[in-house]
Order: sequence, then structure tokens, then C-alpha cells
Amino acid sequence: MPTPKNTESQLAEQFDISVSFPLKETDYSTKTRDEINLEQREKDSVCLKMIAQAALNEETGEEYQLEELTYDLVAAGKIDHEYAENLRFYLNDGMATYRDVFFSITDLLGIQKSIKIIEPSSGRVIVDDAHLGQITPNNCTVLEYVDRIEYEQAVKARKPRQRDFGDMPETLNPVYLTMPGLKSIGRSLQKYEKYFSDYQKKLADIRRRYGFSGPQFNAAVSRLRRPGEALSDVARCSISVKRLQNIRMWADYFMQSPDVVIDKSKTKDKFCQNDVRNAENFTENNFRNYVFYLELPSGVKVEVQLKITALDEVDKLTHPLYEKLRDLKRLIKTEHDKKKRLKMQMDIHHLEYSIKAVYRMGIEKHNQNEVFDKVYRVEEQNRIMGRRSLNDEGLDVDALAIIDNNFLARPKQAYMEEHPIFNVPMHVKRQYVTWKENHEDKSIPAEMKSIFAIYENSPYLQKLFRDCPPHIHETMTRYEKYIKDRYLGLVDEHNRTELLQDDKMFEARSDEEYARLLSFDKKKMVLKPLKNSKNKSNVNPRRVSSR
Repeated sequence: MPTPKNTESQLAEQFDISVSFPLKETDYSTKTRDEINLEQREKDSVCLKMIAQAALNEETGEEYQLEELTYDLVAAGKIDHEYAENLRFYLNDGMATYRDVFFSITDLLGIQKSIKIIEPSSGRVIVDDAHLGQITPNNCTVLEYVDRIEYEQAVKARKPRQRDFGDMPETLNPVYLTMPGLKSIGRSLQKYEKYFSDYQKKLADIRRRYGFSGPQFNAAVSRLRRPGEALSDVARCSISVKRLQNIRMWADYFMQSPDVVIDKSKTKDKFCQNDVRNAENFTENNFRNYVFYLELPSGVKVEVQLKITALDEVDKLTHPLYEKLRDLKRLIKTEHDKKKRLKMQMDIHHLEYSIKAVYRMGIEKHNQNEVFDKVYRVEEQNRIMGRRSLNDEGLDVDALAIIDNNFLARPKQAYMEEHPIFNVPMHVKRQYVTWKENHEDKSIPAEMKSIFAIYENSPYLQKLFRDCPPHIHETMTRYEKYIKDRYLGLVDEHNRTELLQDDKMFEARSDEEYARLLSFDKKKMVLKPLKNSKNKSNVNPRRVSSR
């Protein structure tokens, strides 16, 4: 007798029993839905009190309007009425919001294969085979699906055969949905400072162009996105797929879905047409992705990021570095001691350099292990089945299509590596071996220890960062000229010198050495002379105290 499917109310019961902020020493399995909802509302009330406090004008007893706020008030953690209302909409009932997002997104994705609970800061798997009742807004949940869009596209093109897919498309590439939970109230309040600053800068620009009133001024101001409207990622998720062509397919699918509304004007394609001519727009501190915003029937807006799986995994390596970088950039604004500021600036540069290095390596490894592995297999399959179609240069036409649709053009600061094959640097391998023998070894930078700890817990990353296998090496060599002409770009001598300078700054070990490198004149491409330190040889004798 077939097992009856869970009704919607039963699913909601299972979901609500655990979708709440974690409570210490609480066993959710022993509690009813009403008890859990009551506890969740208590947690929600804490969020609402923080919102009310941030929006309260203590002089008038009313909430701030945008026009009343100043930079000093914003720095003190104050927000305007519009932003407060937006936060309340999402956090008045956090469980209902999260449940709405979860079911809306999972309904769109289709066949679910597995659920894992991971630790957001490290990517470490906490629960490998989780169930619905273990998902919480503060847990990071990763759900795996089969890529049915890829299958449907193949069916339309009349390409799949029964022996390729079997009865179910289980052999298709996986799709991963990551649900990180609702953005914390503290982070949401903190982000207002950026939104307010952006709004004020754009408003000042309008005033410079049109004055303080008039039809043109009013029209320009009406088009500005106010800080209260800028909050669009309280509810968020990411969907990662194997290659760039899968991202295009899923983007089209969401755009055409009748179940959600998408604001196409806010869609961001950070792949920049994957063209080296747009390399100046490629982001270096984070990987490229495709971002859009779903509006659910309830009015909840969800930020959705479409990512390439390999780069999503690499992001786990940079996450702890990025968190530390963000804190340092905030702290340095209030630090007045010159020596401390210089040390903080050194740390900031080291973190930025490390993030960029890991990101660039991730792109190289994706191109090798995902794109050219596919090229190799397509070539082999076509050759064995006697259906190869070659161009004038003797290159497989199907393989060229794989490259055109998936090979990632390099970010501008990776151009110095002219050869497309990229292995993990030997000094990094040595550091990793040293770290494995002694996690506390002081010769290893702290940022590298964080990276190694995440790498150690991820079989996928270990596979991704392996050295280039011989068969892929040979395949890439055959297509090297084709790749260089289209995707690798060039770097002029000015940029090359600047990049080398960046390397030197990373390697600087003393404050004095770093201070000199920091004074690098990018226009003249020379180091500025060091200022003489204050000592007896350069002190004006007339100003020396008689004591």
C-alpha cells in the first residue's frame, strides 16, 4: 500500500516545530506547534524592540523621517521610519516569513534529493542527512536537486537517449539550494549606514546639477532609491549549478515562471557577458554571479543569487577572511593612532590580497576541472561514436560550443598568468602539510589557517584544487590559442608593474617597508621617497629644548 503524502498542514507542522531561533537546552521534538510559535514570537519581540529603539527620536518620542537624519545620528545606529517599517514586515513573524520563502523556492526547483545542515562560517557539514524538521532560520541549509532544466533543454534538442539518463534523470548535474536563514537584525540595522550614505551622495549630486528645487530636481529625486527601499536581502537564498550555461537556463526559467514576480530592472548579471573586454567590471573581492529579486504573493521579496557551484565552494574559503576584512574596514574609520592605522591597513591589504588570490585560483580550477573535463569527454564520445565535426583548425565543433558557453573569462588581475593551466603554488602546499602536522604552527598566517580548516572538511574542494591531470592538460593545450584570443586578455606594462607592486605589499613584513610601498605613485610607477624619521640628525636645532 503506497505511503500517503503529507498534507500541507502536516508539512507546516513539521516545519514550524523547528523553524525558530535556536533555544538552549530545548528539545523541539517534544514541543507542539503552538509552543514553538510562542517561543518564536518571544524572539521576534526582541527584534521589534531593537527596531523601535533604532527608529525612535528621543526628543519628540516619534520615529525618524529620512529628512531628519544626519550622519552622526546614523552612526549612532538610528534609522528612518520607512526602513523600520520594512524591517518589521519581515521580522514581525520571522517563522512565517522564512516558511513562505522556503516553500515558494523549493516548489520551483522540483525533485529534491537530500538536505544537509552546514556551519555557515566554515562550510562544515553538521547534519549530513537532515530532514524538514531540522531546518531553522539560523541554520544554513543546503538542499540538493537534479537539474531538470538541463534535462528539459536536452529533450527539446532531441539529444538524450535512454541509455544516457535511465528512467529518471539521476545522472544529471546537481543543483544546490542554500538557505542561510533570515538576515540578523544586527546586520540589517548596520547596513542602513551604507544605504543612507549612498542616498545622500546621490542627492548631493542632483543638487549640484539642478539646484535645490524645480521640475528637474523633483523628477531626479523621485527616481532615487530611498534607504528604506534598499533593504532587499532580509530573505535570501542562493542556487548553484555546475556551469555558466546552466545559470542562463535557470535564469530564463525563473523569468518565465508565472508563480513569482521579478523586478527585471534590478537584475544584475555580474558575469558581464563573460567577455574580457568587460574585464574592468569583473569583481575581484567576490566571484561573479547572477542576482535577481523574487516577489512572492505575500509581498515578501527574496534576493536570489545564481552561482557556479565551484565558485560557491570557493566562497566558503574566503568567507571568514571577508568577515574579518569587513570588521577591520569599520574599525579603521575610528582609529586615530597612526601606527595602529598602518598595521590595520597592512592587515586589510593582506586579507584583500588573499581573497583575490583564492578567487582567481577558483576560476582557474573551474575552467580546468569542470569545463575542460567536459570538453575531453565530449571529444572522446564523438570520436568513439564516429560523429566528430571539426573546424578548419581541426578542433571539435561541439567542444568549442562547450568552451564558448562555459569557460570563464579571467578577472583583470589574473592576466599575468598567460598560460591557462594553473596548479596550486608549491609554497601553499608546503604550508598545508605543515598545518596538518601542527595546527598551531606560528609560521603560517592566520588567514591561511582559516582556509586550510575549511578545505580539510570539504571533499569537493579537495577534488577541485587538485593539480591539472595529464589528459586535461593535453586537451587545454590543443585549445590554448582559441582560449587566449577570446578569454584571457592582455595586460599592459603599466598594469603589470602595478600588480607586481601589489605582490610586494603583500610580502612586506615591517611597518616601515609597508609604509614605503603604500606610497607607490601609480601614475609615475615609482616609489615616493620615505619621509625622514624624527631623530637628532634632522631636527631643527633652533627648536631643541634647552633642557
